[in-house]
Amino acid sequence: MSLIVRDADISIIPDRDPVPGVEIVLGTDTLVADVISPTALKLMGSLQRRVFDRRQTMVQRRSLGTTSPAESLPAAPRPNSKVLADFTERNSWKGRLNTACGLRHGRGVVRVRGWDHAENGVLVDGRPVMAPVFDVSLSMAARVDELRDGNAPFVLLVPDPPDLEASRLWPELVRLAEDRLGIERGTVSVTTRLLD
Repeated sequence: MSLIVRDADISIIPDRDPVPGVEIVLGTDTLVADVISPTALKLMGSLQRRVFDRRQTMVQRRSLGTTSPAESLPAAPRPNSKVLADFTERNSWKGRLNTACGLRHGRGVVRVRGWDHAENGVLVDGRPVMAPVFDVSLSMAARVDELRDGNAPFVLLVPDPPDLEASRLWPELVRLAEDRLGIERGTVSVTTRLLD
């Protein structure tokens, strides 16, 4: 598969190299086209393929009631800014893309959606991308240069994990993203609560 944009009423993303196995299936406009960069799409594909099976196992165990209590994620200091982007408050594709647009110019905290959500606007290998993968990929790809330089305090505020698997999957997702983007491990903090 290659990058395909389907929506006759909305302008198509400018010329892009296709990302194998990744499709944008909802429209976008040129205002947000830069946010869905090839870097973000490659990261989405890579992360989805690495954590999809773990997430499926986690959901199955949860449905069978065979989960362990969640581990607490460490609290993170609040950056000198308000919440930068909140994917949890955007209920539409366009709204989430507009949230991602703001990431290029701000600093601070990004609130991401939980493992029980999917983003139907992008498919990886024919399946909707997991919402945390979408949110983390857009957030980190938009700030990759500043994150590599260590100049961007960046905290991912995640929902309270319901079980042990979920609490371990969040830091793993971020470590994988840091590695793929060439960012020093530990640059991005993951927490469920901020310290004042």
